[in-house]
Amino acid sequence: MFSTRLVRSALLAAQIAVAASFAGCGDAPVQVKDQVAVVGCGMHVFGMQGGCYWAVQLDGKDYWVQGVDPEDTVTAHKPGGMCTTSRRALVSGSIDHGKFVATQFELLPLDGTEKKVVNPGPPH
Repeated sequence: MFSTRLVRSALLAAQIAVAASFAGCGDAPVQVKDQVAVVGCGMHVFGMQGGCYWAVQLDGKDYWVQGVDPEDTVTAHKPGGMCTTSRRALVSGSIDHGKFVATQFELLPLDGTEKKVVNPGPPH
């Protein structure tokens, strides 16, 4: 027969294993579908730390974009480039672990409402 102590120990071990498997999971990803958002270089347009990569502003928060390649460094620093101008884009994807994972990232045509970056820095 199993002792009560052995059964309790086994149950405690199972509870710890289940709790550990969920540790750090956080909230479920937030889905974004066909939303027009402000996008640009995370470093030059949004002042984020981490380099020249696309970032998106959703609901007043800035997120690095995964799944979209940055512009080449020459194009990025030309007028209308990702490092010189905030742009609008049609985006879909999910916000997961503090990043926007893009399934759609379509830059919209320049229409004069974009904000120019005062000092985008030199091409890198």
